[in-house]
Amino acid sequence: MFRIKILLYEADERFQSPEAELQLALQQLGFVAEFADRSQQDLGLDPERIAEFVNATPCDAWIVFAASRGILRWFAKQPFPFLAVFGNFVNGHAGIGPSHQQALEACLGELIRLGHQNISMFARKERRGPVPGPVEQLLIQTLEKEEIPIKDDTLPEWEESLSGFRACLASLFERDPPSAIIFQEPELVMAAQQFFASQGLKIPENVSLFCCDYDPRFEWSVPTIAHSKWDYKEVVQRALAWARNVSSGKTDEEVTIMVAQFVPGGTIAPPPSDKWNRETTGKVW
Repeated sequence: MFRIKILLYEADERFQSPEAELQLALQQLGFVAEFADRSQQDLGLDPERIAEFVNATPCDAWIVFAASRGILRWFAKQPFPFLAVFGNFVNGHAGIGPSHQQALEACLGELIRLGHQNISMFARKERRGPVPGPVEQLLIQTLEKEEIPIKDDTLPEWEESLSGFRACLASLFERDPPSAIIFQEPELVMAAQQFFASQGLKIPENVSLFCCDYDPRFEWSVPTIAHSKWDYKEVVQRALAWARNVSSGKTDEEVTIMVAQFVPGGTIAPPPSDKWNRETTGKVW
């Protein structure tokens, strides 16, 4: 039996799509497909610790979700096949993931057309620097081109926990409230909606919102969430094709890029005429 381990970014992703659907589809084809006992976050996102863990885990191939370039470079040097799903692809390995560049360009174009001058993006630590990721660079380059000031709050520093996330949002709106926020993950959108509601903020009247990813729940939200949409089933089908190839001894290093589309939704509107602050709402942080 051909054994495939799935290395996730976070352990809880095993309950989400496409991760859960991918594992099931592989099992239905007869592969021994299991999630690794540790996630990348469990291992501190440290390439050396991840290498030690992978080398100690018996299997025939790996599927790696949302890994950094450093982690993928290590995998690319190993004798076993692996498939990178999302993340920062490097040469010499198979991969699949969406490109959000076009969707983000459309979103930023719409925000700027509507008059937004204070835009923040919540990105994970490894994507903020020291060299920002492609999406983060696109934001900075667009603001520079439009002569919109780039601030520390453009890519805010935040502790990657619920309390750290809420504390960062509170700090943003206490100092210099952004008129639009771009989130990279649906989970952050859900947490932000709860925070906004608790503080009397309305979407999009007080703040516009966009997500650089897709979740079916967005279409059940009121207002519908503006987002970048791609078909996660393509990820599953590509992974199945890769598994068939490598399990039969074929080399498969094809990289498949899906172009995500901008879906405006109802969470993007002109910036508020008056900045939301403690004096106008009576809120105390």
